[in-house]
This record gives sequence, structure tokens and C-alpha cells, in this order.
Amino acid sequence: MVRVNKNRIKGDLKKEAWKRFSHLVGNAHSEDALLTALRRVLTPAEIIALEKRLAITVLLERGMSYQKIGRLIDVTSVTISAVKRGVGTPP
Repeated sequence: MVRVNKNRIKGDLKKEAWKRFSHLVGNAHSEDALLTALRRVLTPAEIIALEKRLAITVLLERGMSYQKIGRLIDVTSVTISAVKRGVGTPP
């Protein structure tokens, strides 16, 4: 599990950081390019966590049960529920 200090970045720095991330992702015109871009700013563990959360949304839309999702991609029902709820507040 990825651990992050809960102190948030504020103001103009936060806006600039999101702008740069948007630019980085927006310039990726294929899945491979997107993954390459994400590897510039995310650790392998963060990428795996992101992939799992995105996969949860796909599997929930397919109607898969929490139990099957958990077994398939090795996540807890708490994580599945959090993703279904939208995890938390926007950054």
C-alpha cells in the first residue's frame, strides 16, 4: 500500500502541478505513451494501485461481485467499496 503524508499542497503550486500532470497525460496518444508518461511521475507501486482501481470500475460495470473482483485482482472489499463510492474528495 502506498503511504502519503496527509498534508496537502495548496494554492498556485497545486494548480501548476495539476496543469503539468494534465499536460503530461494529454500528450500521450497511445496506451504505451500514457504508461511511459505515468512512469515519469509515479512509482511502480503507485501505477499498480492506479491500475487496480481502474480495473475495479471496469469489473463493477460488468456486474462482477466484490468477492470475484477481490480474488481476480487481489484487492479488499474495502478498496472496492471505496472506488465504487468515488474514494474520497477531489484533490
